[in-house]
Amino acid sequence: MKKLYAIILFALIGTYANTQQITYSKVIDGAMENAVTTAVDSGYVIAGTINGQGLVIKIDSAANVVWSETIGNNTTFNDVISTNDSCYVLVGGALCIKINSFGNTIWSKKISDTLNIASVQQTMDSGYIVTGYTTASNVPYSKIFVAKLSSAGNLQWTSLFAAGNYENEAFFVKQTADSGFVVTGYYENYPPTDMNIFLIKLSYTGVLLWDKKYPLSSLYYYATDLEITNNGFLFYLIGSGNTRIMKTDFSGNVIWSKEYSTMGSDYYYHPSLKIHKTSDNCYVFVSSSCGGSRIAKIDSVGNIIWSHSLFLDAVDVIPSKDKGFFITGNGPLCGAKTTTSFSNQIGIIKSDSLGSASNCYMGNGFVTATVNTVVSSTVTFTSSLGGTITQITPVVSSISLMSYLGCVSISGGVAENNFETSISISPNPTSGAFQIQMDNGQLSINNYQLSIYNVYGEK
Repeated sequence: MKKLYAIILFALIGTYANTQQITYSKVIDGAMENAVTTAVDSGYVIAGTINGQGLVIKIDSAANVVWSETIGNNTTFNDVISTNDSCYVLVGGALCIKINSFGNTIWSKKISDTLNIASVQQTMDSGYIVTGYTTASNVPYSKIFVAKLSSAGNLQWTSLFAAGNYENEAFFVKQTADSGFVVTGYYENYPPTDMNIFLIKLSYTGVLLWDKKYPLSSLYYYATDLEITNNGFLFYLIGSGNTRIMKTDFSGNVIWSKEYSTMGSDYYYHPSLKIHKTSDNCYVFVSSSCGGSRIAKIDSVGNIIWSHSLFLDAVDVIPSKDKGFFITGNGPLCGAKTTTSFSNQIGIIKSDSLGSASNCYMGNGFVTATVNTVVSSTVTFTSSLGGTITQITPVVSSISLMSYLGCVSISGGVAENNFETSISISPNPTSGAFQIQMDNGQLSINNYQLSIYNVYGEK
């Protein structure tokens, strides 16, 4: 009987240990993040920029900085991935760079001076597929760019695509089970303004197999991520005021589409916003805004399970090993009136499995979902070859970054009104209690009106 009790007690202790989830919030000063990936160990690798240089940071599971480096000048890294040989590949601008787990450069390539690479994925043959867009001084002002690299970073093929007479930009590429590739982004015709999300399917050698366009009710939606599910594709779309998730079959036909009342996002500053599958076959994503962001978890058909407001300008959320979430973003946040300038900050929030943490949260996100009707149709993309690759040796330097517990800052507050009788309100902004004082030490409620605004500028 004693042995039975011991077994039960051991099982209970083991279950309790497995359900413990660490939460924390930290800030890394002086830098800006664009992408994050799970490290080959238990930590994470963050990519972005600092002082006009490309930046890569390795942190452990508690968000302590292990090492950090700058790479190149006039560089911003837009994406970073972990590779199957325990290394990392970073892309941004025209650069594609592979580093080892200690931050040492293995190879570095430059593809084109007019290229902005937005996404990189490793392929089945241990090579890499990258996508982004080229820029030009005449119409079309941009074209979709896709390139296949070998495991050593050598160029195997490149393709350019365009459907719009004004702009054509790609933000995500992924290999499919048949060894081909799917690419998504947007294209625009002008005048008049006509913007469409697109999905193109390529063969393993970069030949265009089929294409689809998706006209949306809002002019400003951008497809920045795509998940391959067991029965189709799941798009992540960011807009000027909301987020949209759209599900299609493997031929690109729309199954359902839902719009979520998150904060507005700007893809120019958040080209790597992603949606991630969780261990319970649901999905989690963040929206972005300099006034604060949202995190939401949805089920496989887009119904909201929970949502929260975040005290940072979110970039990504990654499911962690303890079934919680690792959330990253930038600061400082925008106040109702910008009066003070702060340096860039990277904010990190580690939440539990319900998306909650002990700090840097601003309450329930109150995200709602609305069903939308989207009808896909074919579109004619023109294709051409383009792009060469060269070996480069960018300047790499170690950099010391200060990190601390806490939340990102707010740049600005509410300006004081000028009255004949002096009134002071402090602290302003505030996270709780504050004082109102006149020069004579008294305040007549009948003569003055007090208005309180949150960090979004909402009364």
